[in-house]
Amino acid sequence: MATDEDTPAKTAEPDLVADSPEFEQMFEQEGKELLLERLRLGLLVGVFLYIGFVLLDVVAAGEDWWKFLQVRLIASICPLATIPLSRTAFGKRHIRGLSQVIMFIGAASMIWMTTQLGGFQSDYYIGTMLAMFLVGLFFPWGMKRTAGYCGAIMATYVAANWNVEIRPDVAPTLKDSILPISFLMGTSVLTVWASGAIEASRRNGLRMRMQLEVANESLKELDKAKTGFFANVSHELRTPLMLILGPLENLMRGEGGDPAPLLQAMNANAHRLLRQVNMILNFSKLEAGRQECNRELGHVGNVLNQLVTGATPYAQQRQINLEGIGFDDLPETAIDPEQIETAAANLLSNAMKFTPDGGRVTIRSGHDDKVIWFEVEDTGCGIPDDQQAKVFERFHQVDGGKTGKIQGTGLGLALSKELVGLHGGQMTVSSVFGEGTTFRVEIPTLEHSNWEGSAAQNPDTEKKEVQTVARANSDATKFADLATPGLEQTGTMHTADKDAPLLLVVEDNPDMRAFISQSLARRYRVATAENGQVGLETARRVRPDMIVSDVQMPIMDGFEMVGELRKDKSFDKTPIIMLTAKTGSEAVVKGLALGAVDYVNKPFKMVEIEARIEAQLRARAVERTLDERDSRLIAVGQMTGTIAHDMRGPLTAIFNRIELLRMMAEMAGSLDSMDDDLTKVESTVKRINNMIQELLEFVRGNNVTLDLRPTVVHDFLDELSEDIQPALASMQIEYHRSFDGDVSVSLPMDRDRIARVIENLVNNSRDAIANVDERTSGNIWLSTRIEDEHAVIRIADDGPGIPDEAAKKLFQPFATAGKANGTGLGLSIVRNIVTAHGGKIDVDFDPAEGGAAFTITLPLRKKDDDSSEEGEAVAPPPGGEEASKDAAA
Repeated sequence: MATDEDTPAKTAEPDLVADSPEFEQMFEQEGKELLLERLRLGLLVGVFLYIGFVLLDVVAAGEDWWKFLQVRLIASICPLATIPLSRTAFGKRHIRGLSQVIMFIGAASMIWMTTQLGGFQSDYYIGTMLAMFLVGLFFPWGMKRTAGYCGAIMATYVAANWNVEIRPDVAPTLKDSILPISFLMGTSVLTVWASGAIEASRRNGLRMRMQLEVANESLKELDKAKTGFFANVSHELRTPLMLILGPLENLMRGEGGDPAPLLQAMNANAHRLLRQVNMILNFSKLEAGRQECNRELGHVGNVLNQLVTGATPYAQQRQINLEGIGFDDLPETAIDPEQIETAAANLLSNAMKFTPDGGRVTIRSGHDDKVIWFEVEDTGCGIPDDQQAKVFERFHQVDGGKTGKIQGTGLGLALSKELVGLHGGQMTVSSVFGEGTTFRVEIPTLEHSNWEGSAAQNPDTEKKEVQTVARANSDATKFADLATPGLEQTGTMHTADKDAPLLLVVEDNPDMRAFISQSLARRYRVATAENGQVGLETARRVRPDMIVSDVQMPIMDGFEMVGELRKDKSFDKTPIIMLTAKTGSEAVVKGLALGAVDYVNKPFKMVEIEARIEAQLRARAVERTLDERDSRLIAVGQMTGTIAHDMRGPLTAIFNRIELLRMMAEMAGSLDSMDDDLTKVESTVKRINNMIQELLEFVRGNNVTLDLRPTVVHDFLDELSEDIQPALASMQIEYHRSFDGDVSVSLPMDRDRIARVIENLVNNSRDAIANVDERTSGNIWLSTRIEDEHAVIRIADDGPGIPDEAAKKLFQPFATAGKANGTGLGLSIVRNIVTAHGGKIDVDFDPAEGGAAFTITLPLRKKDDDSSEEGEAVAPPPGGEEASKDAAA
């Protein structure tokens, strides 16, 4: 049995970062950054402490303390100057040397103080010890620099104090120097050792971080590969499953004509599904460590010969020259026939998949004293140089093949190598991109294998008849990926009516493409494409009514195709349904965000797809009808606006003629007999003029341009009432007006437009009362109150009220509420004017007065503006773009 080291996934990774130039460079850079940070902090804190020790100098040095203070101040200048210097490029580059010089100056100043206080007898050497120890621990200098620093301080201390008199006329002896020198030497050793330990700890920390980064990157790559693997596994399992369930569904419904093509497709895809399941199960056993290698005495040549025989029909279908060489010359050895068959079948299947029609695949074999080998060589697309080292990695896939598609699950080669590794063998690859690939398998001969069977122990005394390998899988299963699609070639394509909607089916799997297109062809005209790029070109050429597309495809996938189509305005409303084996919300969201209208997972039922297609086509037809209606309405609106605008000239001429006739009649003395007729004509012309004005505003989209001016509400309504009341009185309609609040309150308004609003509402009330049979009088109320920074204007009447059928669409354009005349635009325009002022209008269908009541609420100040200055404001119609669109229509 092979050891764990034979399995690629179990092999320990080498230490890629320890002691490498990259590591040393990063360690050096990290040390400089740490030293810069600590040096600035240490110098600031150290200078203050260093100067603060002058209090100790007062006690120890007596009257000479001021000399010590001078030395301390001079020694402090250098550290303080070093702080800004450390921020320069020069300072950062030479930070280690600068830090040592600065710290040595501080230590040397303390050594000078010992010479002033009795030399070796002075306790000030303790300060030097602290400088050595704390600096060595705090600053990341490393052992060598720390040792040099400590050695320099020791030498300076001894040299400076060696001839210093302990007391007047008393020279120091060796005994006097032993104590301070011993402490300083011990401190030096401890400091150097601690500095080395800290450096080793930093190295280990950096090494672990770098290894963690490498591991994280590896995990990211593995996670990415596994994500791709699961997506591919889903595709590789769901696609054949769909091609089993789909045809079966058609057969059960009695559709599809001749059942033979459907049954053949089901059989081929069942073998393909079985092959993928077997591969995943075998790999799962290897992962769990449960894959046993049940070796027996066998003949590798027999295994290879059976594979070549089984693959020959598939090679002949594509005119591939398949040849086996040297099988009969191979000796017997200890093998697990099923595992060797699986490994060799994977190599042969890959070679034929990646070899173009008319190419060549050769399996040659041989042996020497130690190994039995065989090679699978093809004249396919080859493997790029940068991917050859990765071909045996789990989940890795190489682009290429007969269709350019990334095929399979990415487990075949990894599984094959591990199965060969269980035999104590190895698998290698050599390839020239664009020319072909050769995989070589080597397994030990019987004499060099670690098999413990009886034949291995005494091969000369026992002869076993060569056995035929028990074949775990049929040829149809082993080479299921090589089966030529039959459904596309043999299926029956129904012909739909020539006026039926045109569908474009984009699918890379030939059998799936044929099955979907043949199923849909009963009701629709169908065009097909084998990948996203061809689908894009076909769509631009045939202009389909709908596109049904797979997601995972070679050259250009479904997502890319949808993105490109949506960039073209001519396809911005073409429904696109995605059919895919990908699951999960991310794929669905991505597809819908790109512009797909529906997303269906494989396996699916064709009746479901047909229902979704019909629903989308029906929705598109309704949308197209609405677009055509909108276009017609826009054209009618433009024509109406032109006619209305042209009519204003003749109406102005009529007004002028009426005034001229009135003047002439007055001069002739016949005005009394003509005045009633002229007044009626004038009233009719005014009504026509108002209708034209309403039509023009409606055609312009009801965009109201306001001339806002501060207006005293009470005075404005008084003036307006003086114009309204006489006309009402002539019709025996009483006009009641009230005002509740501050009479000086003003608000920014367009006087003319608000006057039109009130006149329109009053006229509606007047017409409602006048249209009641046998009624000779009525009442209209105009009441105003000021509350909560708003002016509330209420207009009510005691007429017949508003019919129920008119109440639901009262403010809609062309709603006349049963009136015999008018355009039906009045209340729509009233609402737009009020809304443009930042106000609102409400209706009471059952007021106390008995008829109907309209309440207008206007703010005393413009929204988002505390000023009441004069100016213009352009207000869009309420409801945003939809209202503008309806108004333009």
